Amino acid sequence: MSGLRFGNDVAQIDLVVEIPLDMAVEIEDSSGSIDVAGISGAVDIDDSSGSLKVEDVAGDVAIEDGSGSIQVRNIQGSLRLRDGSGSIEVVDVGRDVVVERDGSGSINVRDVRGDFTVRRDGSGRIRYRNVEGNVQISRRKS
Repeated sequence: MSGLRFGNDVAQIDLVVEIPLDMAVEIEDSSGSIDVAGISGAVDIDDSSGSLKVEDVAGDVAIEDGSGSIQVRNIQGSLRLRDGSGSIEVVDVGRDVVVERDGSGSINVRDVRGDFTVRRDGSGRIRYRNVEGNVQISRRKS
C-alpha cells in the first residue's frame, strides 16, 4: 500500500501488488484507475468505472468495463473487450482482438497479428490499421 488518506469524508487508497510473473490475474473494481503491466499469465478485469491501462502481458486479456478509457499495449495473447462507454486504444496484439460490445466511444486498433472483430457497437468512430487477419465490423442498428 503506497498511500491512504482520509479527509472530507472521502477515502483514497493507492495499492501496488507484485505477483509472480506467470500467475494469472483477476481484478474486480468498482471505481478508480487500474494499471497492469509485466504479466506472463492471463489477465481478467471487471471494472465499473475508471481508466484502464494494460501492457506487456504474455497471456490472454479479457476486459469488462462500464465506463472510462481503455489502453491496451503489447499483448502476446488474444484480447476480448466489453465496454459501456469511453475510448478504446489497442496497439500490438499477438492474436485476435474481439470487441464483443461497445456502447459509445471511439475504437482505435493497430498492429494486430490475428483477426479484428467488432460484434456490437453503439456509437463512435472505429479505426484500424495493420491487421494481419480478417476484419469484421457488424453494422450498427438504426
